[in-house]
Formats: sequence, structure tokens, C-alpha cells
Amino acid sequence: MANAPVQDKRGFFVLPQKYEGGGYYVYGTLGQGRGQYSHPRMLTLLISVANQWSVLDHRKFGVGNVSLAEGALFKPHHSHRDGLQVDVRSVRKDGQERPCDFMIRNMIVRPLQN
Repeated sequence: MANAPVQDKRGFFVLPQKYEGGGYYVYGTLGQGRGQYSHPRMLTLLISVANQWSVLDHRKFGVGNVSLAEGALFKPHHSHRDGLQVDVRSVRKDGQERPCDFMIRNMIVRPLQN
């Protein structure tokens, strides 16, 4: 299956799928970026956070569904149409790029200690 077009008619861009700057990995209900069209400001924010996070830690957070091209309805979401809502997975203590279960203590990042 081919990758999604890089930009849609709204001027929104697909989140880079293999971001070499580190910090995040992609996941979502649609592959090849089809569900990750981001408003330019959201894209800038995500990449900025990823860059800053990668300086602090080698583990990555997950970025999932954002929006479909042209703002089409993105079931089962009631939002995710303007490129500003983003599904984000927490960083796991074990560094795996998989979902977290917050009820399992060893799966999530410990809070920073002052």
C-alpha cells in the first residue's frame, strides 16, 4: 500500500513516519500516515517536543491518530477533524513501542523526582 500524499488540500501535512530526529514513533488505526494529517502548528509542536524529549531520553512516545485528509469523519472519533487533536501514547519504562496499561506499575514512566 502506498504512503499517503504528503499534503492535503487544506495545507495540512502528514506527520513524518520515520522521524530520524528521534523522540516519537507513529501508530494508528490507518497505516502509512493516512490518519496523521496535522495542522502546521500541531506538526511544529510535535516535532519540537520530540526533539526536546530525545535530548532527555532514548525512549520514544507514540503519536497516533490526528486527522484524515480534508478533515473527513474519523470514526470512532468525534473530533480529530481539524488536525489539532492527537492521540499520544506514554513512554514505557521498558522502551517498547507499544500501548501502556496504567494499571501495571512497571509499564509506565515513573514521575521525575525533585
